[in-house]
Amino acid sequence: MMPGMRFGQSLKAGLEWYLTSWRSADDPGTGDYSLKLNLIGSPQSVLYKGTRPHWRTHLWPARKFSNVYNCTYVFNQDEMSTLWNINDASLIIRIMIDHLGSFKWTTWHQNEGYK
Repeated sequence: MMPGMRFGQSLKAGLEWYLTSWRSADDPGTGDYSLKLNLIGSPQSVLYKGTRPHWRTHLWPARKFSNVYNCTYVFNQDEMSTLWNINDASLIIRIMIDHLGSFKWTTWHQNEGYK
């Protein structure tokens, strides 16, 4: 997931925007893990292994943890989603789930490279 991408569901169009893991470290095919927005009760991000919940995040809307990014939330009868953007144009942030189900947040800064 890169800045500017949606995460959640379009209830009107029947679309879902979510992350999936790779099949293995060197095979980009669809893996066992997926991070989705669960709309049952209070919205919450859930990492699934297959169809079983593996872990859950905090309830939405998310708290702001830093000045690095900002989120725009959409909650209405047509859509429940978030769109996040970076406040510092010199950063590139990538969010992913690896083939083992680990949540990864990678940051690249033009002066420092990847961290």
